[in-house]
Amino acid sequence: MSDESEVEQANETAAVIRAAMHLLVEQNGFHPAAIIAGAHAEAVAAMVVAYGGAEAAERLRAAAAQVEHLPSLPAVQLAAAVPVGTA
Repeated sequence: MSDESEVEQANETAAVIRAAMHLLVEQNGFHPAAIIAGAHAEAVAAMVVAYGGAEAAERLRAAAAQVEHLPSLPAVQLAAAVPVGTA
């Protein structure tokens, strides 16, 4: 299996998971935070099964290092907001 096909498979998997998460919000009324928590738990458990605890932890730390300084969507929206009126 080539790296390109693995990337394509990962992208398709991400799209399916994203769609399923959206359906849980829209059709079932689930709270997004609960969906994220459940998806995260499943992803971490799958990583532990596939790689073992130590390797899974290392991969999760590496992923955390890439995102820990990124802002949330509300923070970006607030920063991009145009002031209205006068103070």
